[in-house]
Amino acid sequence: MTKKADTVFGTVEIAPEAIEFIINIAASKVKGVHHVQGNMTSMSGEWFKRALSPKGVHLKVNEQGHFEADVFVSVYYGASVTKVAKTIQKQAKEQVLFMCDIAISQINVYITDLVTEIGEHFG
Repeated sequence: MTKKADTVFGTVEIAPEAIEFIINIAASKVKGVHHVQGNMTSMSGEWFKRALSPKGVHLKVNEQGHFEADVFVSVYYGASVTKVAKTIQKQAKEQVLFMCDIAISQINVYITDLVTEIGEHFG
């Protein structure tokens, strides 16, 4: 699942972990995000039961061969959750396209926790 391109100078190959890292940084910089979560396999809920990257971002290829990403974040209490999620989707797609020339077809954002300014967790 790597992105490979041949150039006149040789081959350029982008590892999935590099793309996940770009998405992680893009999500972390969105106003309202407390942090991008780590491994969520111990939590209940069907969509948490798959093994995830410890970085809180999981990149996969769908049936059509397009890249998709799952992003798990904690959000500050009081932030507009839908606005934060949409901004994460937009920023992450733009950064991956700009930096890697790869279009991510879908970015699923999972809000796993709400955190107050003083660090209390509600999730």
